[in-house]
Amino acid sequence: MQLHPLIVHFPIALRMVYCLILVVQLFWWRDNDKLNTIKHFCLIAGTIWGIAALQTGDASLDVYGGSHISHAHEEWAESTGNFFTILSIVTVYILQPWTQRFARDQKARTIITTIISHRAMALVGVIGMLLITIIGALGGAIARGDKADDISKFIVQILVP
Repeated sequence: MQLHPLIVHFPIALRMVYCLILVVQLFWWRDNDKLNTIKHFCLIAGTIWGIAALQTGDASLDVYGGSHISHAHEEWAESTGNFFTILSIVTVYILQPWTQRFARDQKARTIITTIISHRAMALVGVIGMLLITIIGALGGAIARGDKADDISKFIVQILVP
């Protein structure tokens, strides 16, 4: 039984929710602790589940062999995993402690929010959604064939040699 198709949808969903919250916060300037808690949970849990998805994907590739599409999917999945892992480390070990240090001083917090602009984080969210879409389309092309839908067909034509 292949575990990869069962496991892979958890990091996809968690990471996509994280990215959507980043984009929504571009328009929602208020600091919302509940939303930030959900956002950070999705980032960390998505990163952990992403590691499991990468491991089971490697096992599936070893067992079933690979086409050009599966190798492209593997490379993009590793790059996406690295993107979200680095984002998790930066968020947990740099941004969060730094923000909490100045949490009592509203002026300092405003400066930090300006430095770590909502626009920059929304851009990170859009990049994350793009990466998730690419690996999802490549994964779908592996499961259903590269001509199953227009998005998979387009991405395969662009990214797979």
